[in-house]
Amino acid sequence: MPLPAVPADAPAPTLRPPKPRAPPATPDHLRPRLILQTLTRGDGLLGLRAAPGFGPRGAQLTVARIAWTYTTDGGQRWETPAPTRVLNTRPQATELLRGPWDQRVLLQRDRVGEGDASDALWASGLRPLPANAFQWRSPEAAEGHEDLWSLAEEAQWGGFWADQVPRLQALGWQVVVRPGFAHQSVAVERWRLVIDPQNGHEQGQEPDLQGMLGRPLSSLRQPPRQGSWLLSLGVDVGGETLDLAPLLAAGDAPRFMSDLALRQQSGT
Repeated sequence: MPLPAVPADAPAPTLRPPKPRAPPATPDHLRPRLILQTLTRGDGLLGLRAAPGFGPRGAQLTVARIAWTYTTDGGQRWETPAPTRVLNTRPQATELLRGPWDQRVLLQRDRVGEGDASDALWASGLRPLPANAFQWRSPEAAEGHEDLWSLAEEAQWGGFWADQVPRLQALGWQVVVRPGFAHQSVAVERWRLVIDPQNGHEQGQEPDLQGMLGRPLSSLRQPPRQGSWLLSLGVDVGGETLDLAPLLAAGDAPRFMSDLALRQQSGT
């Protein structure tokens, strides 16, 4: 079929410039978190059966909880357990968060960062524990102990504390130790208290194996607010470190407690 003739005096077609593409969204801040805890009969644990990759345990079992935690520019927080498989674990690109007053925020997940964190996790020797290997005193005792990881043998935790914990901290991981952890093979000079910003409860303590809290006082004769009695008590509230001792020394304890209460009420 012949094409229609175009008049010689017809105006040239106008070419529209292509619409500029929106720049890709910047991923929100990712920080992997590792929580260490030793379970005993006081937690309702009777033991661990032998499972593929794990030896049996008696009345003491050290476990780890791993999560990818995010903080948006607006201060909203979101977390998800680390994947327990190597294959077919590509995360979603975004997560829809709901904040106060039904505020909606689209969180951008850091796929590259999560992949690097997963590689570091599997390289550490930790492996996911099968749920059917646990022996609990009652079904109620098992509640809250999902998605747990551990090492092949209990005796390996001393080396993990000395070698892997500093390495993960150097990669930007937050390592939290809950009371009763039984394998501190290397002494810790400084700790930071970690508090849940939602309810104010203590989540555990973060060891300073990478000098995170700065250098200790080098002399007992220091300028004001750095005096001989001053101890740095770092309190982590929702990812923000507050140094409690200078506040108390300056008489600002009421302001600190008021700020903490406001953070709990606002969810930040």
